[in-house]
Amino acid sequence: MPRSWMVAAIAASIAACSPADHAYYARGKVVQAVSDGFAATQAYDRYLQSRNAHPASPADIALAARPGTYSSVALERDRIVLVLDSNLPTGRFAIVGKPITFSAQQAAGKRSWTCARGELAETIMPESCRQR
Repeated sequence: MPRSWMVAAIAASIAACSPADHAYYARGKVVQAVSDGFAATQAYDRYLQSRNAHPASPADIALAARPGTYSSVALERDRIVLVLDSNLPTGRFAIVGKPITFSAQQAAGKRSWTCARGELAETIMPESCRQR
């Protein structure tokens, strides 16, 4: 079968996915991004502790875009932003271009990170990023 036919067949099968499948795909991408984001917060804190300075760029904490999951990353003082990207059908759960933001807080001498979902549906977010 010519390659163009195979690509068309795969695209048609993905387009035929049910809304439940779309939610599953969206959830999977978001879970991966959140997992990577929390791993980046740990790398941020290790960098801060070892150098007594905040990282200046995502490269300082080995954070880079993960095509198909998040298209870009931004790093500010005590804040990491991952902008979602997905080439999979996500149906009513539009995730492309939506940010997930991780922010550090200091309280009672203890540093912790929270996750904010922005415009993303709470139902596709892992428990660690849901509003309480």
